[in-house]
Amino acid sequence: MDKKYKVIGIHIKKRTSGVYVFMNILKRRVYVGQTSDNSERFEQHLKAMFVNSNEGNGTNKKLKQDCETIEVEFFDVNNKSDLFDYETALMYVCRENGFKLYNGGDDDNDDTGRREKLISDDSNIKWEYCKKNIIYNEKNADENYEEIKEKFNTWFSDEYGINDGVANKNDEELECIWKERVDLFKTNENYYWVSSVGKINGSKTLTINDMEACGIQGIGIEELFKQYNTEYAMWSTFGLYIGQGPLTILKTKKHDIQNLELERLNECNDRDFIIKNNESERNDNGICFWSLKTYGLDFKRNRLACHENGKDLFREKRLLFLPYTSSNKTVNLDAVSLELEIREDEDLEEYFKRLKNMQKNDNNYFACGYKIEEKDGEKDFPENMFPEIVSKYTKTGRKKGNMAFLISEFYYLKDIDSKNIRSIKNSDCIMTVSDLGDDKPISDAYSAAPCHLVKIDSENLVDILKSKKSKKPDNDVAMLVAVLEYPYIVYIVNS
Repeated sequence: MDKKYKVIGIHIKKRTSGVYVFMNILKRRVYVGQTSDNSERFEQHLKAMFVNSNEGNGTNKKLKQDCETIEVEFFDVNNKSDLFDYETALMYVCRENGFKLYNGGDDDNDDTGRREKLISDDSNIKWEYCKKNIIYNEKNADENYEEIKEKFNTWFSDEYGINDGVANKNDEELECIWKERVDLFKTNENYYWVSSVGKINGSKTLTINDMEACGIQGIGIEELFKQYNTEYAMWSTFGLYIGQGPLTILKTKKHDIQNLELERLNECNDRDFIIKNNESERNDNGICFWSLKTYGLDFKRNRLACHENGKDLFREKRLLFLPYTSSNKTVNLDAVSLELEIREDEDLEEYFKRLKNMQKNDNNYFACGYKIEEKDGEKDFPENMFPEIVSKYTKTGRKKGNMAFLISEFYYLKDIDSKNIRSIKNSDCIMTVSDLGDDKPISDAYSAAPCHLVKIDSENLVDILKSKKSKKPDNDVAMLVAVLEYPYIVYIVNS
């Protein structure tokens, strides 16, 4: 099979208890599990399959061998105290649909000592046997069985178009169905997808409809250059960040811009300010933080705060260009939390409350405050602000510093798409500025750097876009731009 179809698809759902499947449609096999916390359990499975190569029980070892074509789906249930029985019923329902089970240890034995016959390939097992010999709560057995049967079969029919089990489908038919599923995983914001190299990915494209859902307006490049000074700007790719998808990030940042404000405390000192809750209906000084790894903060901030001659001070707005590129849509599984993403059945207010509770119980992913200068005392984040998510540790477990841009507005660039953005990167109209003096085109810049200070030849850039004007897909968004407020960048306090 083509490599691009060798992935795991995970439906993003609200954190709760229930039962779930890891389903390999091509091999007609499924693992059935139960959990009181679906997000945590999925992370455990995925890390055992991909990250911890020598770790895992017999089931995870089997899944690891077949991990290239799996979909993960979770089913909420009514009777939370009967999870074992729901799990057993779902195993039977999957057997009814023609699947064999991954469940069982290295010897296909069941750790409860009750379900070996169900886990085996015995085709004669009946529901009455399961109910009498396996189920703990026989009183609710039929009710629970009918509930999970209806939920699984409805999902399987709606998503896979299969109503009579996998036994009646040949390999070619199943492969065509799987390719359609993978295309969905890679384009739908309600799914993560995991490649066989242990990376977790966000959806492939951003659209104008996505921008409208986030409350972000479009702007043409010429109009942008008329409104804002571009002798210096910042450049930073963005996408999935520690398990938080790009749309979730943008929605939370727009929320903060509406609910927070930057207040200058001293007319003679622009760096004397606080970020506080906005108490009025109108907010002319809205602001949000955009965190990333610390990378040359002082040099970049000092250059942004001066004109090109290096002498005259500059305190006006600057720009941060945010290309959404494939190079930044994956993160390592060992540094991700599936719980940081907004769920399909969750609104922004519910998500806000959930992250606040997460922050109280586990501060591993959240910043504590900010500083204007590294020597300054810490300032608290406003209460109305979404908890600021940061990556605090390197792959080797070392602590790393973080900084944040101060952003007052976002736009998407109408003129730039996934094709002509390559022409921009490969030209000399966007040049990185280094404290070592080795300025170079953005295409030659250090790709692992979280951001770059750049100088923009606006006239040349406009000319390139006009000459490379393509038949752009109506909904394609390849780059955003954010408006930065002085002093543009602050230190983030992690602990």
